[in-house]
Amino acid sequence: MLKIVNILKEDQKSNDRFDNHLDTLQNRKLLNFISKNINLENFNKSKQKTLILHPFDNKIYNVKHFIRSVLFINEGTKMSELLWLIFLNGDINYLKDELKTFDNFQVYVVNWWSSIEEDWSEEEVDCYECSGDGVQDEDCDMCQGTGEEESDEKDEEGNPIMVECPDCEGKGEVSNDCDYCDGRGYEMEEYDEYVIEEWQSTFLSPNKDIKPPLRKPVKSNTNYIPVPRINELYDTWLDKSSNKSLILFNETIVDERRETSKSYLSVMEGKIMSFSSQSLEDYGFELFLRDFMFGENV
Repeated sequence: MLKIVNILKEDQKSNDRFDNHLDTLQNRKLLNFISKNINLENFNKSKQKTLILHPFDNKIYNVKHFIRSVLFINEGTKMSELLWLIFLNGDINYLKDELKTFDNFQVYVVNWWSSIEEDWSEEEVDCYECSGDGVQDEDCDMCQGTGEEESDEKDEEGNPIMVECPDCEGKGEVSNDCDYCDGRGYEMEEYDEYVIEEWQSTFLSPNKDIKPPLRKPVKSNTNYIPVPRINELYDTWLDKSSNKSLILFNETIVDERRETSKSYLSVMEGKIMSFSSQSLEDYGFELFLRDFMFGENV
């Protein structure tokens, strides 16, 4: 443990032979320690020549856990640097071998809609028994609904003098919590719902010419139905790119839509909603690490 503490205390600029801000003596020592404890042979994805659909950020979970629990590194920037270097280099001798720190990949970000799933939800509706009031008027038990009760006094003829019932104040009725809704005034009603998720898939590739999805305007006479700007299925686009060096780097759910009508979502199902292509250099290396490696999954 003392060895790790000493490594973390080292100044990253202490060794002049490392001219790249990632190729530091500190990073090399940390990566060497990681490689001695975890097999990194299968983690170098930058050399793959075909489509990879197992997100790197998920596959490397055990490495993240090791960095946190053993190296006690939780700071996002340092975590991201180490994971990025593992992504580029895999299983090498991190103390002696040449360390690859950057490759100007093309960044492809695709937002797409999933298939439609049926779900259920519930909402508050006025209680049928009390019409949402939460109370029900019932005959007063004290006076049996008459609004009066006998007093101890009698009239000249000897009949008891009737007085206002104290329980219902002469109304003959009292208000009690509704038995059906326990006085809430509402009840929960279930209803069917359809759900579609928006996913964002981020790919890296040395290939800068992977074609974007087809854009074919979709005409609709129904104004309330959202019309996708791109008329190609995500799976179709992946099939076309399957022989490319396309690496799924990060995949996450960014939004969802819920509707009671399935037809409202059907024109969106499986479709690509946005597509962007940009070199990693133009995107900004630090920005890329922050967007896709500094997050909660890191």
